[in-house]
Amino acid sequence: MEQTRPTLIQKYRDSTSELLTSLTNGNSPYLWRELVLEMSAQHDFLYHAILGLSSLHADLQNPSEKASLLALEHHSISITQFRQALAKGMTADNSNAMFAFQCIAVAYSFGFYGQAASLAKLKDLLTILRGSKLIVKYGSTTLETGPFWPMIALKPGADEFALPPGAEEMIRCLESRMNSTISTATYRTVYESTIDLLRYALSFSNAPEYYQIVVNTFLLMVEDEFLNLVYLGEPLALAIMGNYAVALQVVGKNSILIRGWGVKVLEGVRQWLPKDWHDCIAWAEEEVFGAPER
Repeated sequence: MEQTRPTLIQKYRDSTSELLTSLTNGNSPYLWRELVLEMSAQHDFLYHAILGLSSLHADLQNPSEKASLLALEHHSISITQFRQALAKGMTADNSNAMFAFQCIAVAYSFGFYGQAASLAKLKDLLTILRGSKLIVKYGSTTLETGPFWPMIALKPGADEFALPPGAEEMIRCLESRMNSTISTATYRTVYESTIDLLRYALSFSNAPEYYQIVVNTFLLMVEDEFLNLVYLGEPLALAIMGNYAVALQVVGKNSILIRGWGVKVLEGVRQWLPKDWHDCIAWAEEEVFGAPER
């Protein structure tokens, strides 16, 4: 394993870092290519996370048992070391490295689960993704003066871009179903905010520089109660996730790490969504299955 490390680091610098750049604003290649590598020299958990993601990237490009095993080994080591570091507490010295680790762990999980992506696997991934939210919360003082803050604080107005054709009608369908089927005030509030987030994410689906908003903002900001409704099989929650699959599909066409997620999530929704609700995902079906990934 020692002999392969320089090769994996070079791969990270040459191409794997570009995957992270494309999924996190896209305007800071130096951040992922150089600064994060510099941080990894001081933090073993970040170093092994980089090696794990580079190995996974190699395996996704040219599947091999060696690359697959290396990816698992380095990723497992990084998780163990990260937990040990986290147990000692976040500090000014490690908060940026911890945030970088969380970003890489999310990217790794998307890529690792890609072949077996599903609605259920998305729940596992959300647990990892929401770890980033906690790090931002508890390390905000340090992060605000660090290199990641422009990415964390990025909140462009949705009015900069138009919704994709047909999306407005889909949203009206969701809102109509909400008005006719949801009477509990608490649930209505949850659904209203989630539909707003869906609109926000889809507004940027054709803007590569905002892919982090398309993928991360929706999944980070939806309320836990909404996710519980998804996994309880509530039709409106499933329909919303089915339409979010369009965002995953768009990003997946441009990122090997996200590839396949749009199709698999929508397939899961179709399986569980009652037939009389399928009009709410008709737009998503056309967008995802009508334009398969190549």
